[in-house]
Amino acid sequence: MLLIAALVVTLAEPALRADTLKELHILAPPSSHGSLGGVIQWDTLLTKQQIVRLPFSGLSDCLSRLPQYLPVHFGETAAWHQLRFGAIPPRGVALELGARPWSDPVVGLISPELYPPEFVERIEAVWGSRAVVLGWNSAGALLNIVPVRWRAGRPYSRLWYLNAAYGTGGSDGGLSWNFHPRWGVHLGYRRVASGGRFPNGWANLWNVRSVLQWTPTPKLTVTLSELFTSWNGGLNGGIDVARTPQWWDELTAQVRFPQLNERLSRHDATVAMTFQQDSATTLNAQLWGVRAWWEQQHREEFQPPEAGTVLPASGWSTLQMGLRLRGEHAAAPFALLAGVDLLWERIPKELAEGGWKGALYGLLRYATRGWEVYGGMRLLRHVGGTVVVGGGGARIALGEHGWGMLDMARGVRIAAPLEQGIASEEVRMLLGQVQWGHGGIWLEGGGGIQRLLNAVIASSGTSLQPSQIPSNATTVLLLWSRTRWSVHNYSAELAVTGVLPFEGAQNLAGSLRSFLTVERRWEFGQASQLWVSLTWELLHHARPLQWLPVVWVGVVRNDMDPVWQHTGGELLVGARLGQAFVRLWLRNILGVAWYRVAWYPQPGRSLLFTLSWAFWED
Repeated sequence: MLLIAALVVTLAEPALRADTLKELHILAPPSSHGSLGGVIQWDTLLTKQQIVRLPFSGLSDCLSRLPQYLPVHFGETAAWHQLRFGAIPPRGVALELGARPWSDPVVGLISPELYPPEFVERIEAVWGSRAVVLGWNSAGALLNIVPVRWRAGRPYSRLWYLNAAYGTGGSDGGLSWNFHPRWGVHLGYRRVASGGRFPNGWANLWNVRSVLQWTPTPKLTVTLSELFTSWNGGLNGGIDVARTPQWWDELTAQVRFPQLNERLSRHDATVAMTFQQDSATTLNAQLWGVRAWWEQQHREEFQPPEAGTVLPASGWSTLQMGLRLRGEHAAAPFALLAGVDLLWERIPKELAEGGWKGALYGLLRYATRGWEVYGGMRLLRHVGGTVVVGGGGARIALGEHGWGMLDMARGVRIAAPLEQGIASEEVRMLLGQVQWGHGGIWLEGGGGIQRLLNAVIASSGTSLQPSQIPSNATTVLLLWSRTRWSVHNYSAELAVTGVLPFEGAQNLAGSLRSFLTVERRWEFGQASQLWVSLTWELLHHARPLQWLPVVWVGVVRNDMDPVWQHTGGELLVGARLGQAFVRLWLRNILGVAWYRVAWYPQPGRSLLFTLSWAFWED
């Protein structure tokens, strides 16, 4: 009844006049605030306009539809989902929050599931040389989450509600208001919880966010933000196939770790400043602090850790302070982006040595008459020594409607304290990409060669001891493509991603992933819309990749045969009614058994319902 009443009030609320914000002279932040920058070319993978049309329980559901990345998705709601970029494991895919590093100093990664999708303006992505130069500890891929930007002349609220199978429920609420032409404030929360489909697959995720924004002039914006996150979950390690003949059977399936649980509490406080003198000159500064607490409960079900493995029985706490200064200037035909990163970390001595880390970096671009060349370098100083990474590339226009790019890079990922005794991973890549679009057709293709040196894997399926494989057995071919077709109110999209290990790379997980989406839309007036889409995904696991919790490292099961799977089909019915968005998502129509990571079953036939609505939307 509460949802119905809120929906009725929303539809009855008169729209805010278009000139209201202009009359109030509310100053908008510069477009580069929270962005990677204007000197480099980045892809916009997702926008807030796209997210509001998607069914999701978390940000990982939105990112799983991207063709360039392979989702490491564990099936359960609010689990510790991650992303791979070809052969680059999740620790090598750098995540940034408002253009500043976002990770855990001990674990070496963080899950995008911890960030509220309703508070995303857009997600920017770069790979290759641009990623290793700009990203902190990136092995060749970088994703930046730009927090939502608002201009609300009066209090503006947005609410989100989730209801799904397996005891899943969630909500998100936010209130934004520019109470002064130069000042704005945002307060919000999010909570998602699930009982889990299989034993010890439960999760409870919630966070509270607050942002104070000051824009004294159209050229300058300063924000003070705080994001508190609490994540609790059962890490069952997937199904124990040795004891479960039918790993998808909810009644008889035996999980590998029925008593392994983990909890993360984390404060992210950030002061960010952007000064945009003009379209050619921008200065950015971020000062942040992170306090995190990890707690673990694993009892006696693990084998005793082998020598060199760090696995505290009760957990640990860390403190991180960081400063990033970055500036960019364009004076045709040249453009330069340069910056410095400073990071101080306090880590328990039994885990690793803390202290200062720092980096200097620069990226130079030369562009003229439809083509450009660029190159950059990053000098990183950390407790283990000094590392130099970088690369360059070229981009050329293909007529009026397309472009092509070639990029070469060398990236190094410093091993996390949890991987004690492991040398740094090194990645060498040669990648290319082509995009072309005209009218209702959009074509995109990319790929190249990735070579991993000292790749980190798990030594077995039961031990938590990471190990490394020979450098001469880690070369793969990465391919991706996407074709979109749209005419009138019909559209279709076909995307394909392939990671093909060369002969002899027995310890890398090859895969082939393709998905097709067909959609039909109907328009009703200016503010109402209905859309229906059908999606089918096909997956080929050349070698099943089994993921180990806590250390978050994969072990390739060479003893298993290649596996072909499909998702059983997904039907989405969505509607926009004024400022309300309703989504019904029927997952796995055929009720088939499938997984993205062995053996973490994806949901069976089930219905997911989400509802978003806004009051006084700007």
